[in-house]
Amino acid sequence: MLESTDNQHFETFDNCTLALSTTTANTFKVTLFFEESCQIVCVRSYYLLIQLKEMTDVVLHNPMPIIDDATTRQVIKEQGFKIYLKIDKSYDEMYRYFKNTPFICDFELLQLYKN
Repeated sequence: MLESTDNQHFETFDNCTLALSTTTANTFKVTLFFEESCQIVCVRSYYLLIQLKEMTDVVLHNPMPIIDDATTRQVIKEQGFKIYLKIDKSYDEMYRYFKNTPFICDFELLQLYKN
């Protein structure tokens, strides 16, 4: 769902709203799938968010909040852990970053806004 107000464009993804054009950063959505052997997907997801927040201050995720319970684990295992971020990195840089992230078996990286 795309909304516009005063030269700002907002996109809503999975109940997360992100302003797309209010920065010089690129905007990405990544859906991460963890290896089957990874028993602590909530902890891995939380740790990954901490790492990303060191690189940018605009990070949204789904499911939200990350609580280590059976429901959250099941959502992450079945639907993936979705992250939306604005960052001053290229698609290739972000692709390499997620490709080299431990315990990730598959991911889908989409560039939603390119600056």
